[in-house]
Amino acid sequence: MSDRKKKTLLVSGHTDVTKLAGAIAKSIRDQDDVMLSCLGAAAIHTAGKALAAARAYLVSGKIALRERPFFELTKVDGADRNLMCVSLEPYAMY
Repeated sequence: MSDRKKKTLLVSGHTDVTKLAGAIAKSIRDQDDVMLSCLGAAAIHTAGKALAAARAYLVSGKIALRERPFFELTKVDGADRNLMCVSLEPYAMY
C-alpha cells in the first residue's frame, strides 16, 4: 500500500493559474497523488495553462508529469454533467 496522499484540486474558469500551478508543483514535490477536476471549457483551459506552468516549476528538480485525462459523470442542479479529470503522476527526467 502506498503512503501517498490523494489530493483533488477543483478547477473553475476563475481559478488563478499561477496559484493552481504552484499547488500542483508543491503537491507533486510532496509526493501526493494529484487529480484535477474541471467542469466546463473555461476550467479545462485554465487547467491546461496551469499544467504548462507547473511543468516549468518542476523541471529544475528534474521532475516531469504524466497526465491521464478521463471523464466522470456527475449531477449539477439535478442534471447530468461530464467532469473532465486529469490524474497527474510524476516521473524522473534523465
